[in-house]
Amino acid sequence: VKRLVAQGDQVRVIEQFPEVVHAWEQEGVHVVRGDPGDHTLVAQAAHGTRTVVVMDDEAGDVSDIIDAVVDGAAEANVERLVLFGWDPPAPIVDAVANSGRDHIVINAGRRKLLGKRPSAAALAEAIDAADDLDGHPRLVLDLRDPAAWEALRLSVPAK
Repeated sequence: VKRLVAQGDQVRVIEQFPEVVHAWEQEGVHVVRGDPGDHTLVAQAAHGTRTVVVMDDEAGDVSDIIDAVVDGAAEANVERLVLFGWDPPAPIVDAVANSGRDHIVINAGRRKLLGKRPSAAALAEAIDAADDLDGHPRLVLDLRDPAAWEALRLSVPAK
């Protein structure tokens, strides 16, 4: 998020926890308060955007919201979905891949890439590159494979 804001991108986040809203706002993010599992709220938040990024981070699981995100993105006519996760479950990957939207699924894996995990900066670069890809990508990428970095037009992070 910091990387996108620093580049001048307008970032919107759906946040259901009031205690986190202020932290997002301090980052320069527009916060839509509510349940990310509400497809109507997702559609409202995504209105006028080209890309929706879903973060399936190590602390959570987006299986309870993925249908709302896919439906809300369709309702808002969003072009592209980017899913980032640490070995996201197949049903989540399938929901994004079958959404009818351009999509890039980025699997960072729980195992290390080439002997080590990519840095947070490298992962942020991968997510940003997925948003910036030209054309109408429909990709499922595993960052443990150097070819995934090439598909994003990035160099494999150094060891």
